[in-house]
Amino acid sequence: MADPSKIPVDQLNIMRAEVAREHGITLYAQYNEQRAAHFLKLDLSTVRRNRRAGRVPYVQYGNGGVRFLGVMLCDYILFGADAVRLWGGETPDEGQAADAAE
Repeated sequence: MADPSKIPVDQLNIMRAEVAREHGITLYAQYNEQRAAHFLKLDLSTVRRNRRAGRVPYVQYGNGGVRFLGVMLCDYILFGADAVRLWGGETPDEGQAADAAE
């Protein structure tokens, strides 16, 4: 898949808004892992595994907790693991390639 960070911001925001409307997601609301799993139509354990592996964007919340912004969930629905590129991360494959090059 193409790098989503190369998509013009205006177009990206339109895409996010459409996905949010279709899935009943509020773009800038914070969701816990259970709600994220519901919106992503994934098992809770899959969401946790993908988060720990760096495949889904999230924010640290409190003492060891995590939250997902609605916009992050929309990005994941649109781009899968490549969504982390929009949030300053590397896809897991890129991280492994960088480690191998060192």
